[in-house]
This record gives sequence, C-alpha cells and structure tokens, in this order.
Amino acid sequence: MSKSKVAILGTGFIAHIHVECYRRFVPDAEVVAVYGRTPENTAAFAKQYGIPRHCSDIDALLSGCDIDIVDICLPNYQHHEACMKAARADKHIIIEKPLAMTLEEADEMIAECKGRGLKLCYAEELCFAPKYERVRALVGEDVEVLRERPQERSRDHGERRQADERGDGSRQHGRRMLRQDRERPWRWCVHGMSVREECPRGNHPIAPFPARRGGGAETGGRSG
Repeated sequence: MSKSKVAILGTGFIAHIHVECYRRFVPDAEVVAVYGRTPENTAAFAKQYGIPRHCSDIDALLSGCDIDIVDICLPNYQHHEACMKAARADKHIIIEKPLAMTLEEADEMIAECKGRGLKLCYAEELCFAPKYERVRALVGEDVEVLRERPQERSRDHGERRQADERGDGSRQHGRRMLRQDRERPWRWCVHGMSVREECPRGNHPIAPFPARRGGGAETGGRSG
C-alpha cells in the first residue's frame, strides 16, 4: 500500500515534534517536503530529517510537490492563509492549535474544506495526554472536587503562585483540586502540569522526548 505524502509547513519547535511523530508512530505516512521562511533553516531542517524537498515559497510547494496532506505548524496568525491555500490546492490538512485567530476565520477554513470534500484535522492532542485521561477517570469515581485554597496548594505551585501575585502568571484556568484520598498515594490538581502520575520513560504517545519522572512528558509547544 502506498504511503500518504505529507508536507510540513514550518520549521519551529512543534514542526520537529510532528516530524518525529510521523517517523515513530505513523508508518503509513512519509514527510516528503517542508516549507520555511528562511532558506538556510529550512535546508537544515530537511537535512536533519532526510526530507527530499524544501522551499521557502508555500505556493511553489503546493504546486510543485506530489503531496496528499499539508501539516501546518506555522505561527498562529498564519494558520488561516496557509489553510486556505492548501485547501484550494485540494490537499487534506492537519493544523496545529489554535485553529485560527477568529471564529470567522475558522468558519471560512471549515467551509472551504467541507465544500471540497477535504479532511481538516485539528491537532489538539493535550486533552488525551495521560495525566488528563487519569483525571477524567478520577472524576468518574467517588472523588470530591473542591475549590483550591492557598494553604492546600502543593509545593510545586510556589513559583506559579508568586507569578500570579506579580500579575504575570496564568489566571485563565479555574484552579480546582481533587481531595487527597488516604488510600491513594498521590495528590491531583486539575489544571496545568501539576497533575502528577508516574509515567515510565518513553511511554508517552505524543512527545518524542523521554518522559520526566513524576510529571509525564511535556506535550505542549508553540507553533514555529
């Protein structure tokens, strides 16, 4: 069976993650082209991963390369334009989060792909990370969910709390915790990287880097 041919748009951090995941976990796909704004960086990226084609012009890539799928790993503000170009070139699309900068852009991207019978895959994998899957299972059990009080915060929240007090921390997440059960040797916090679970090294399904003991693997990242 022939492999699906993928073109990566972008050469930043998240593009490295995507290419490594294709190599490790998707045997039915191969990355055959990469686009980057800087020719030198794009050539180095292609050489690092053995990608046969590289260019610094999206239109040239879409028209000159034999590809089935475009994987968009560009900065957020470029998602809409790149998606529309790929769709009008009749390519299936995988796109990093966030999907677009506005709902209007997202609606236009979805409509364009739907109208052409193309698949538009939104690459939001974090909700399936082991720590969140574990929390989802716990919520289904008889575990009481509380509002977190300052005196209940675990030690690893210290830096985050100090950042919040300075006004440069992350406040958008509701801070809730699961009450520690005396029969369970762990303490769970619903938000952020503070959800803890022993994760064997290399066992994370997404990140290509070894998992860190006690905290799972880092799965987030900025588009490049």
